[in-house]
Amino acid sequence: MNATSASVSGELTRRRAASSAAATTSLQYRCGAQAANDLDAFIGRRSVDCIPLSLDPYGRTVGTCSVGGADLGEWLVRSGLALDWPRYSKGRYDAAQHDAERAGRGIWKGS
Repeated sequence: MNATSASVSGELTRRRAASSAAATTSLQYRCGAQAANDLDAFIGRRSVDCIPLSLDPYGRTVGTCSVGGADLGEWLVRSGLALDWPRYSKGRYDAAQHDAERAGRGIWKGS
């Protein structure tokens, strides 16, 4: 998943959570499903506007999408549901990612 294209997959990612000072456990976090569900709830019945910006090396469209003036890529990253991909975003979502990490949102819970 990446915020600039807002594509979502059902892949699993592992996050580490400290169970004690001496040991850690690995938890499964279905980031694709969580992101899709939360994004669907955020959008609701509102119209989504997308602006294509370029093509990636595989010919897929890279662009930005918004709803009600809110950049969906930024919303996903700030919510901890996606990571900034500077290759395409040029660091546009860097501050949002640091904010999510500091606040422990989404994939940053337990880290």
